[in-house]
Amino acid sequence: MLPLINHLVQVYFCWLHHSIPMFPETCFLQALKSGIPCYCSSSLVNGLLSASCFYCQTSASSARAPNVVDYRTLSDQFMKKAEVLLREELEGMGPVRLRDVETTQREVLEIARSLEAEGKIFLATGKGKEDMLV
Repeated sequence: MLPLINHLVQVYFCWLHHSIPMFPETCFLQALKSGIPCYCSSSLVNGLLSASCFYCQTSASSARAPNVVDYRTLSDQFMKKAEVLLREELEGMGPVRLRDVETTQREVLEIARSLEAEGKIFLATGKGKEDMLV
């Protein structure tokens, strides 16, 4: 793994993963090293790297020096790549039945409400239940 990528992955697991644990760290790292996309699709990896860039800074004085990483630009590049890859993944799935989508949406909401009841997340609400923000 490239040193910069390795650094950004470490930043993610140090600063972000503890507050938003979306997947097991060990499974992700093993899959990343082996190239198996089970726990780390290309779009997920690019999104993770983009988010990690926000925890890295380039000082104003060093920003003009050669070989210095501009983390804001790098974050944008990773996010654009993640967007392209995610669109490709979704297009490759083909059509999905509406009832399957609605069932999955209900399951996600049930999990979110359960996590809120446990005090692990906060769900902001709008005017009515249909305006709920997750």
